Amino acid sequence: MRSYGIRYLVSLLLLSLATASSFTNEWVVVLNRNADPDQVADVHDFENLGRLHEDHLENVYHFRHRSLATLHSQHRRDVTDSLNSYHMVESSEQNEVLKLRKRSAVAVEVAKKKKKKKK
Repeated sequence: MRSYGIRYLVSLLLLSLATASSFTNEWVVVLNRNADPDQVADVHDFENLGRLHEDHLENVYHFRHRSLATLHSQHRRDVTDSLNSYHMVESSEQNEVLKLRKRSAVAVEVAKKKKKKKK
């Protein structure tokens, strides 16, 4: 029973490492119908990169923050909250990048041995 619990914890740890994420300096912003995207971007120190999916989505824009680094290990909730509280913004979300890590050399060798045994 105890070894099962340890294996479970190790599996959870490996899963969390496989899906470690970073956050970019870019946001998807949904604006109110008559809002000016350039004005909203300037007020919050963003660059308006244009509409997303112009044929399918209305008032959804791609913004890049001018003063933040390209990647962050933590979500910048303060920036998202500031955008979301602005009267011309319906909602916004910071872009997240999932990183998948390669398996270790040991895991690759174990997988190769299992394949050989099956043959």
